[in-house]
Amino acid sequence: MTTTATILLTLFNFFAIIVFISLISSKFSNYVINNFNITNSTMENIKQILIKFNLVVVCLSVLFSQMVISKEFPIIKFIVMGIILVVDGICVICLSAYSKVQKKLNN
Repeated sequence: MTTTATILLTLFNFFAIIVFISLISSKFSNYVINNFNITNSTMENIKQILIKFNLVVVCLSVLFSQMVISKEFPIIKFIVMGIILVVDGICVICLSAYSKVQKKLNN
């Protein structure tokens, strides 16, 4: 009984997070398109910034993951995993919004 409920809860949370990220990135991309003058050079600059941001995020995620493995205190593990989750979520939202803006500008 517990494993079935856990699996269903995990699936529900997974789909809820995907819908939440899609909704935020859609709203953000619409906001950017409606409120800012975006050109091809602007998109190239944003692309370069996102590449650098993602490299930093990946490196920090690996570093923090190693910290989680080495620490024995559960509260530190939860705090570090929360930080990783928030930063990775921001990264995914930024990339998704960028791709939606790029698709809408190319149409």
